[in-house]
Formats: sequence, C-alpha cells, structure tokens
Amino acid sequence: MLAKWFQRLHDRLLVRSISTQLFLYVLGGALVALGTMAIVFYRSIERESLGRIRAELNAQVEFTRGQLLESQRYIEILSAAVLTNRDRNVQDPEFYKQLTLEFFKQRPSLVLGVGFGQNAFQVLRDRQWFYPYFYVDQGQPNPIGERLPPPHSDWLYSELYKDDQYPDRHYWRIPVGNQKGIWIEPYEWSNIVMTSYLVPFYDSQGQLVGVAGTDFSVTELSKRVDRSVINNEGYFAILSKSGKLLAYPPKRKSLQANSSYRDLPLLRELWPILQSKNSDIIYHQDQIIAYERIPSANWIAIAVVPSDVVLGPLWRVLIISVSIAAILLAIAVLGFVRRLNRQLKPILEKCNTLVATKQIMPMVTPATTTTSEEVVTVPNRDRQHMDELTFLCHSFDQMAAKVEATLQSLAETNQTLQATVQDRSEALNQLQQTQLQLIQSEKMSGLGQLLAGIAHEINNPVNFIHGNLDYVRDYVHELLQATTQVYAIHSGQASQSNGQASIDFEELAFIQSDLIKILDSMTVGTDRIRQLVLSLRTFSRTDQTKDCVTNLHHGIESTLLLLKHRLKATADHPSIEVITKYGDLPPVECYPGPLNQVFMNLLVNAIDALEQKTAGWSEAEIEANPSRIEITTQFIANENVVEISITDNGPGIPESVQARIFDPFFTTKPVGKGTGLGLSISYQVITERHQGKIFCHSQPNQGTQFVIHLPAGIK
Repeated sequence: MLAKWFQRLHDRLLVRSISTQLFLYVLGGALVALGTMAIVFYRSIERESLGRIRAELNAQVEFTRGQLLESQRYIEILSAAVLTNRDRNVQDPEFYKQLTLEFFKQRPSLVLGVGFGQNAFQVLRDRQWFYPYFYVDQGQPNPIGERLPPPHSDWLYSELYKDDQYPDRHYWRIPVGNQKGIWIEPYEWSNIVMTSYLVPFYDSQGQLVGVAGTDFSVTELSKRVDRSVINNEGYFAILSKSGKLLAYPPKRKSLQANSSYRDLPLLRELWPILQSKNSDIIYHQDQIIAYERIPSANWIAIAVVPSDVVLGPLWRVLIISVSIAAILLAIAVLGFVRRLNRQLKPILEKCNTLVATKQIMPMVTPATTTTSEEVVTVPNRDRQHMDELTFLCHSFDQMAAKVEATLQSLAETNQTLQATVQDRSEALNQLQQTQLQLIQSEKMSGLGQLLAGIAHEINNPVNFIHGNLDYVRDYVHELLQATTQVYAIHSGQASQSNGQASIDFEELAFIQSDLIKILDSMTVGTDRIRQLVLSLRTFSRTDQTKDCVTNLHHGIESTLLLLKHRLKATADHPSIEVITKYGDLPPVECYPGPLNQVFMNLLVNAIDALEQKTAGWSEAEIEANPSRIEITTQFIANENVVEISITDNGPGIPESVQARIFDPFFTTKPVGKGTGLGLSISYQVITERHQGKIFCHSQPNQGTQFVIHLPAGIK
C-alpha cells in the first residue's frame, strides 16, 4: 500500500509536458539572469553614489586647500616685501605699519589678522621689539590696540607685546624651530576658534630677520562647510593633524578650541583608520564615511552619510523593478510556451502517422526495397506516461528503422555517382595538365626574356676580355724575351752589343704600363660577370618555405640588373630611366623566387607599355617626354605592412580593361607577345602564397601604378 501511494504521488508531481518544463527552465534561468543583472546594477549605482560622495568631499577639500594656500601665499608675499625694504635700509616704523595695513586690506576672506615681528634689531636697528599687527575687532570688551578711524573703525592696530619677549612664545619658536612656514594647532580667541600660519624669513646670509603670520578663522570655515553631502543628508567635518575638531557642523554651536575626535564616539572609533591612508571610503555603524587628507596643513576632511540614504532607495527600486520584470517575463514565456505547444501538437500527430506507414520512400523500386515490419501507433495509455520529446524520440526510432531499409537503394545510386565522378575527375586532370602547360609556357616566355638579357650582359664583358687576350699574350711573350736577354747579358752568355741592341727599354716600359691597364679592365669585366651571376642567383632563389627573411631591395635590384638590356637605349626604343626610392623596411618572411618573378612581370609590363607609347616618336618628342619607371618602398606602421609601388608614365590602362587584368589568359598584347598569365600568376603569388594584396591604379595617358602590400615580420 505504501509503495503504491508513493508511486501515485510521484505521478502527480512529475511534469509530463515539455512545454511546462520549458516554461519552468526559461523562467528560472531568466530569474537568475535578472538577479545577476540586479546585483550588477546595484553595484554600479552604489559606485556612482560613492563617487558622488567622494566628489562632494573633494570639492570641500579643494575649497579648504585653496583658502589655506591663498593665506600662505599672502603672508609669504608680506614677508618678502618686509625683507626687500629692510635690504633697502628702510628704517621708518610708520612705513612698515602702513605696509602691513595695505596687506591687511587685501587679505583673503577667512583671514582675521596680519602682522610680522622682527628678530632683535633686524628690521628697525634702533628697536629690539617691533611687531605691527592689524586685526578685525570681534566685539570683545577692552580690545587690545588702537582703533582705526572710519571707515575702518572695526579694525584694530597693536604692536604686540612691546615690552614682552615674544621670541619666547610658541608662535615664534615653532616656525623658527622648523625653519619653514607652519599651521599651528587651533586655539580660541575672542569666542572664536582660529589657527595661524607663521613663516620665518631670512636674509641672504641665512640670518633670521623675523616671523610673519596670519590668523585664519576656523569658525568661519566651519560655517562654510555647514551643508549636506548628497540628497540633503550627511555632513562634513575637518580635523587637525593631532585630531582637534576644526569644523563639525552638527556640533558647531558647542565647538571649542580643545574639542577633539575623542569627544565624538564615531570619530574616536575611526581615528586609527583615518591615520592609515590618505583617502578612502568605509562603512561603519550604518554610516558611509569618506575621508581625504588636505596636504597644505595636513588636516583631514570627512564626509559622513547614513547608508540607508544611499542604499535604501536603491534596494526598493531594484526589488520593484525585478518583480515587475519577472511578472512580465512569466507572461511572455507562458504565451510563447502555449504557442509552441499549439505548433508542436500537429508535428507529433504527423510523426505518429508516419511511423504507422509501411514505407518511407515510395521512389525506391520494388526490386531493391526491403519492406519493414508494420508498426502500429502508440496506444493512448502509453502516451500518458511520455512527454512530447519522449514521444518524438520514440517516433524517430521507428522512422530510423524504415530509413535503414532505403540505404541499399542509396548504395546502388552511389555506385553510379562514383562512376560519374571518376569520368569528371579524368576530365579535370586533363584540364589541369593543360593549365600547367600554359603556365609553363608563361615561364618559358619570361625565361626567354631573362636569358636574352643575361646573354647580352655577359657577352659584352666576355668579348672585351677575349679581345684583350691577344694583347696580353704578345705583351707577356715580349716581356719573357726581354727577361731572357737581360739574364743572358748579366750572366755573360751574350755579347755586349747584341744584348744592348735587342732590348728597347722604352717599348718595355710601355708594355708594362699597358699590360696593367689591360689586366685592370679585364678585372672589371669579370666583376661585371660575377655581379650578373649573383643577381641571377638572387633572382632565381627556390626557397620552398616561407621562413626565409629576405631583403626585398636585393630582389628588386637583381631584377633590374637582369632587365638592364631593355632599359638601355637601342635603335628600336629610347632609354628608360629607373628611379628608386627605398624606405627603411622591416624583415619580411616570403618566397623570394616567386616574389622576384612578380617584380619581373610588373617591370616587363611597364617596359612593354613604355615601348608601345614611344613607338614612332621623334627625338624631340622623346626628349620632351622621357620614359620613366619609379619604384618606391615604405613601411606602413599602423597596418603593419610593407608597400612596394611600381609606377610608369606609359599610356595607362583603359577603365574597361582594369577589372580583368588579373583574370587568367586575359591580355591586351598582340598574338605571340603574351599568354595572359603573368598578372594572374602574380596575383596568386601575392594573395595566396603571401597573404598580401595587389592593387592597380591607372588613368589613360597618365601612366599605371601597381601597389603590393605584404605582411611585415613585426609582431
């Protein structure tokens, strides 16, 4: 009984419909994707909010830093002015009082007082103590000093501590001890909190002249930063380097000079963290705290924002957005699944009908058909335990059994096709043989031109050497005779008269000098033959792999040398000027032999075009329009390719012909002058063997330019 109950429960919980399964899978996957996107979106918005907090804090830091730097520069200019007039030997106290007053009139907005004090007998040499000081009256009773007349009746002047040794006080000892300007710790004066910037100044010998200082209102600074951070929430605070509170708007009314971070639980817990870095953003006690150090005075600026102000609305928006998206997605997926179910139902019925048939391919002849066993449709009671895919697989298995019976017929058809393919293969082989013969004919045509040039270039030095051999032979014979006679004379074997008469020393000297010239000229001839052979060797390299790193300029020069006989002026055509502009090329991995053949094809075509252009021209026309071929190479760094450009000033190629110049067997030359394979083979060598590009630019009567791009070896 218990086993039957579990089976019945399993049957109820089991999802039989593939559409329902698809609905659950798609919806589940989409919810996971939505959740992931929500997290990513949350992190993005969180970073943006933290960026806003940091930006607001940075604005307060820049404001405070600007006020501090402005006060520093202001008081340093005052000290420089005092020092300049002291060096000019100005000894009038009223002058320095007026100078200080003028600076006080131009003070920055947060400055309350300005003054300077001399070191003993340094500014005014007849006085030991002199400290002119101007400040703003804060309304305290019995103020120190003299009140200035209107319109500056709220300003006071006092020579501080006329009878006091102020160099013993902290505002003198601290900057002098540090030998630089310094912001002192905040203090309370006349019911306001303030700090001072004090800077010592020295003469050219490094002797202390005095100390200048300015009083800076920390209370006013606290009012300036009394504002929210973002969304009308949060506050700013500023602490000195020792932890005293300089600005803390929520506690501003009770802010005292001795207030410090220890008086506030939040700052007391964060103080060690604030000392660890110059800037950061942290979470603490449901608060977001951003802090940054103010370098001028080494103060610390803080921005505090409740975390729920930033993150609370974001969570609400995300939850609502994801919920709405999930509902809309569920509706869309449900509609899609129902549509899929409607389209899948007739397919399943057709599959069941097809399985019930006895034969799948009626075109098979009875002699080769193997009839499969009759298959009945699946009973409805069995289909209740199958989903759509299971039933579809069952139907497919049945159809596969019937398809197997048709394979025998396909095998016989395949034999017939193989026979046909064999016939086609033989025809293709014949076509390939014909193509190879045409390519060989093109190579032989190029080889004929190459051999003609080689024969012409070698024949000249060989004839020259051969013609000089008779002279060398005669000169050597005469030199040997003269040497024999001289030897006989000196050995006493010949008469004095015969020896003197048979040697013509002037003739001998001529033979000696002329023989050296002949040998030198024969050396030049052999060098020309050697260079020609080296160029031929460079041109005809047969490297079978692309691992060869080649200097393209050597290949171009060897090709030009082999075509030299066609570039010279003859009775049939004028000379052709070749201009080479070689750039600094990186190494290129290539097949040197085929690439040299490409250069040969392009140069021969250019020469043919120029000869065709000048055929029938007069000498005046040739001089006015000389034939020219320009070869340029450069490295295009942004494309990492090497560019070779071959340009002629020939008749150009008609626009109607340019689209077919790389087609096999296409040529515009007369019969017997070309096979139409030169540019086709060149295109194949550049694009297929080197993975490069070749372009043609031509305008009628303006010449033709072929541009080759080859991948450089730079990775």
